[in-house]
Amino acid sequence: MEIRNVYEELGQENYSAVKDRFCGNENLLAKFVVKFLQDPTFQNLEGSVNEGDRQGIEMNAHTLKGVAGNLGFCILQSVCADLVDCIRSGNDDQIPELFERVKNTYTNIIHVIEKLD
Repeated sequence: MEIRNVYEELGQENYSAVKDRFCGNENLLAKFVVKFLQDPTFQNLEGSVNEGDRQGIEMNAHTLKGVAGNLGFCILQSVCADLVDCIRSGNDDQIPELFERVKNTYTNIIHVIEKLD
């Protein structure tokens, strides 16, 4: 699978814009997308959720939102933003549901990235 196909399979319609962020260099984009597999932010977020650490949840969800946005993973960016907003507005009862959405979206992205050549 090529990098363009990752974005197509994920239903991201912004491939050209993302590629432009990397000066049109698909190899450079692919390098950073593969590095996403080693990024510890999701695991840190999951740990914060399991520990009930509101500050950790906010920080890690915000960080993951930024990384997702930079790589053009707009759906992940959006669900992370919802989780950040939930924490900031004090709606702690929504954390489990929103984290589950983040987790499902993240897991899907990881499975697709792992198909890269």
